[in-house]
Amino acid sequence: MEKLVPAGLREVPESGTPPSSSRPAGVGSVSGPPQLPQQQLPVGVYKEVEVVHVVTPAEFYVQMKEQFPAVDAIQEQVAAYASQPPPTAPPAVGQTVAALYPDDGVWYRGRVLEAAAGKVTVFFVDYGDTRSVSLAEVRPLRPEHAALAGQAIRCCSSDVGRSGRTNWSEQEIESFRAAVMEVPYLARSDELRAGTPSSL
Repeated sequence: MEKLVPAGLREVPESGTPPSSSRPAGVGSVSGPPQLPQQQLPVGVYKEVEVVHVVTPAEFYVQMKEQFPAVDAIQEQVAAYASQPPPTAPPAVGQTVAALYPDDGVWYRGRVLEAAAGKVTVFFVDYGDTRSVSLAEVRPLRPEHAALAGQAIRCCSSDVGRSGRTNWSEQEIESFRAAVMEVPYLARSDELRAGTPSSL
């Protein structure tokens, strides 16, 4: 284990909203089911986590390691969406979808943040990334694939959380990313506090 977190995490309930630094303005309205909540760390219990996406040291995402098998199982099922026809109309903001991730060509679960002019901005609920994809690279998510909560848990470094710092150079972000990505940590949520990332 790389790091034991004595003070733990202050968990933020996820309402489907990505961090402010990556959230575009939405259009349209939220459609019906399936709705997909975000995973939270249980208060007062240590969990093994790994960092899966970094925005800045003040905003990054972890997954609980105990959920890795469930995420892998969902990924195998979501891969089948590639064979389905693309939608004829843009999905609604807030709709849960499967979307093709541009960097690796793999389908993942996501939530629509914006849809306009043949482009769809998607928050990838299991990994924390936000990307713009074409309408042809999005499929409505079936209810059975929304049974598992989104596994990306938004966090921040405890030192950063106390400092309130918000501005970061690309070099600082890359150095932080290299230091923490895919490294196991023990983390604990001490409280639920809306509006800010958990401190790690």
